Amino acid sequence: MAHGTRYRQVMPPKPSIWADPGPMVTIGSPVTIWCQGTVQADVYSLYKDKVSKPLDMEVPQDSSNKTSFSIESMSSHTAGLYQCAYNTSWNGWSERSDPLPLVVTGEFSAPSLSAHPGPVVASGGKMSLSCSSEFTLNTFHLLKEGGADRRRQMESRSFRGRWQAVFPVGPMNTSHGGTYRCYGSSSSSPYVWSHPSDPLHLVVTGEGAPGTPK
Repeated sequence: MAHGTRYRQVMPPKPSIWADPGPMVTIGSPVTIWCQGTVQADVYSLYKDKVSKPLDMEVPQDSSNKTSFSIESMSSHTAGLYQCAYNTSWNGWSERSDPLPLVVTGEFSAPSLSAHPGPVVASGGKMSLSCSSEFTLNTFHLLKEGGADRRRQMESRSFRGRWQAVFPVGPMNTSHGGTYRCYGSSSSSPYVWSHPSDPLHLVVTGEGAPGTPK
């Protein structure tokens, strides 16, 4: 027991993981997954979809505290949930990093995005954004350009021969203004997304809205 306790105390810190240029990649485009541990790491392992066997292993270069794993062409097969870990010669393997959801976009036709009652709204008012498709897409994802807000997702419903999700927005303030797009995905492949919808520009009018510059 003492040995186990001592091992836990000296286990290397959990690494961090990220994707460059980002975690959403157009089909056919390259992406690099980075894993950062310590300069003492002698090898890094990459795992996909929580499988116990590593997908790939890389040796860090020039005493760096990180290493990279390259995907030359993003596809539905390379989309998924990634984690990494690293090994040091005297402390053994670190725990795995937090999961990195790597999404491929462009696998399905783009859904439609519309604003109700319209894309120009007075401050303090409410509205909704409707994302719909003629294809069976179980989930729709709403993203705002510039991305300070987290993306929102919602399960779709079949309505008059189309699959649709309605995102309520408001009470409106100036932070809600901007450009929105939506994507669709299937529940069987949650990291495989459609092309983006055409952009929708929301304008919030009126003075005195919360967050309005003085």
